Amino acid sequence: MPLALGRRLMAGQRTLDPPVVVRVHAPQPFFTPISRPFGYDGPVAEPYPGVLLLSRNQAVRACLELLLEGMGLSLMHFDSAREGLFWLRDYTPKLILLDQELDLDPFSVAARITHVRRLKEVPVAVLIAPDERLKTTAEVVRVRVIEKPLTRERLLPLVH
Repeated sequence: MPLALGRRLMAGQRTLDPPVVVRVHAPQPFFTPISRPFGYDGPVAEPYPGVLLLSRNQAVRACLELLLEGMGLSLMHFDSAREGLFWLRDYTPKLILLDQELDLDPFSVAARITHVRRLKEVPVAVLIAPDERLKTTAEVVRVRVIEKPLTRERLLPLVH
């Protein structure tokens, strides 16, 4: 050791030696569960020949079942947006309907759905009460609007 370096060490001064980096690798688990993020565009998603409804309202659900039954389409419904989003990982419906009274904000759910590459071609509509603020919000998010009360004439352009 040079004499000047020894004097600096005894005086408590730091040296210009590079820091030592120790890398510790975490052990890998023996079994890694298969998890797919929302919007996974793999070959697992199957087409669903019907409509997905996310709504907690029983009356809306019953009305849509009657309307779609007359058109020859089936209805898959969920009470919460989270369950519907998990279902969308595996299926691609013809149409997605979100109710205004959903447990989450229907416009944020619609925005999340429209960002998925596989679901960009699927029409997404929000069922709302006649209100200008809600219509403006739907225009900003770029989703279609169906005003309540539901009728066959309002639903038909979206299905076909």
